[in-house]
Amino acid sequence: EHNPSVTITYQADEVLDIIKWVWENQDKIGGMTFLPAFDAQYEQMPYEEITREEYERRAQAFPNVDFSKLWRYEQEDYTTAAQELACMGGHCDII
Repeated sequence: EHNPSVTITYQADEVLDIIKWVWENQDKIGGMTFLPAFDAQYEQMPYEEITREEYERRAQAFPNVDFSKLWRYEQEDYTTAAQELACMGGHCDII
């Protein structure tokens, strides 16, 4: 099963519709990040434009990862987030 991730920007007036849609589709979706749409710039924010030189500098500084050992982290399920409901009692917490 393929489960891609996506970052979604939204306007303030879309929040309730997004909460409703996510709740109704929670069994079908995963890997979604929501960011409010605004003009501010933050270092390392998704979609931060950088030059090729800056990319190559950052790539050089990135540690080598031995992906052959990744399976060790999947021997047990350490997740608890899916066990805690964000929407209960007729309301949803927005953090």
